[in-house]
Amino acid sequence: MSGFTIANPPGFASPHAFRLDSIKLGLELESLGSEIVVVEELLVDGAHLVYERNATTSNLDTLLQNVGRYSGGDDTDETETRMVIRTFKLTNGEVTLRSELLPEELTVEIPELTVRDIGERSGGATVTEVAKQLLQPVLERTKNIAENRLRQELDAAKAEAQRELENAVEQQKQKALQELKNRLSGD
Repeated sequence: MSGFTIANPPGFASPHAFRLDSIKLGLELESLGSEIVVVEELLVDGAHLVYERNATTSNLDTLLQNVGRYSGGDDTDETETRMVIRTFKLTNGEVTLRSELLPEELTVEIPELTVRDIGERSGGATVTEVAKQLLQPVLERTKNIAENRLRQELDAAKAEAQRELENAVEQQKQKALQELKNRLSGD
């Protein structure tokens, strides 16, 4: 499967929160038709996430809240197919940072992410539970990478502003000193 996208929550400019280039699924064929479908490996290659920060929140915070809200509860359908995913890998990922605090977009690499044994301990997870267990570490890692990079950019901008301010103060001090010397020498 390729070209899978998840839309951004309402209130954010980018049309999507993430797009996946390629999804490969390795099934344990004997498990098809049984109560628990076993996925040996789920490989997502080429994930392109967008981290959008506004004044109050980010699109990924909103998605994480939504995943938590729809993670299933006591009303889980007993007949719903359950799954076990032995290995989930995200490779060749990147996140584009968009923020009012940045002069332009930045793109940052997401290191490879591996999650193992999804649904294993519970005897299989519902599709909703699997989605939460897959999305949560991906979104949290991406959010951490994005926020760290934003912090670095802001620290760099702050340091640059501090240098410019110190230079301006020094120039004004030199100018005032020169004017004082000129007045004292009678020029």
